[in-house]
Amino acid sequence: MSVNRANMQRHKIYMKYKEVVAKLKIGIIGAVPIEVELLLSKMNIQQKVIIADIPFFTGMIKQIPVVVCISKIGTVNAALASTLLIENFNVESIVFNGAAGALVTDVNFGDVIVSSGTQFWNVNYTAIDVPISQYPDLRISVYKANKRLIHLAKNSQEQVDFCIEIGKVLTANTFVADVELRDKLRMKFNGLCVETEGAAVGQVTSLNKIPYIVFRGISDFSNKNSPKDINIFGKLAADNAQKVTLNVLAQLC
Repeated sequence: MSVNRANMQRHKIYMKYKEVVAKLKIGIIGAVPIEVELLLSKMNIQQKVIIADIPFFTGMIKQIPVVVCISKIGTVNAALASTLLIENFNVESIVFNGAAGALVTDVNFGDVIVSSGTQFWNVNYTAIDVPISQYPDLRISVYKANKRLIHLAKNSQEQVDFCIEIGKVLTANTFVADVELRDKLRMKFNGLCVETEGAAVGQVTSLNKIPYIVFRGISDFSNKNSPKDINIFGKLAADNAQKVTLNVLAQLC
């Protein structure tokens, strides 16, 4: 193949990619494959793109243009995925769905927490008179979720066989498996569940003025049984969180 023909072929591929990207509206993130498997099974996938070792799947779910990605676990990975969704795919809002550990005991395995907001529980600059969870140059404690998306998620209750609760989601790069720490986090921050990505998505979307929301299925109760429970109930939790996402998308059609 000549250089000109090769360049023309690359240009055609780029233009096709650009055309798909231009139509995308909603970005959806899961940290691990199990947190997007259900979505991908319902998706008309048009293209797979890998950027910074993160796979992005572009296409349609319920007639809604979406891009679904697998960020990997942790705040830095979630922030990177959110930034790439905004800058490379022009999404208008971001949904993060996955599993989480409960901070309360009046929920069941597989119930879903819809974020009213997200908060870092381990960001601490109080020694220099900065309020807990805030950074010296970013004075936000709680990254509030989009009210319309909260409303649509709550509307999903009639369509599912598990409970949907609305409340704060706490974030840190820590797997909580200790009742004493769990109860301390509940008392101090008034959160309903704890995980490792949500507030990072909240921070990036807040800075970029992009609506966002987090859906977290309960996989464990942040106690000594959590390492075992997440292996047993992780798929149920992830699937139920994705079911809420699918119901929200259905209401947007």
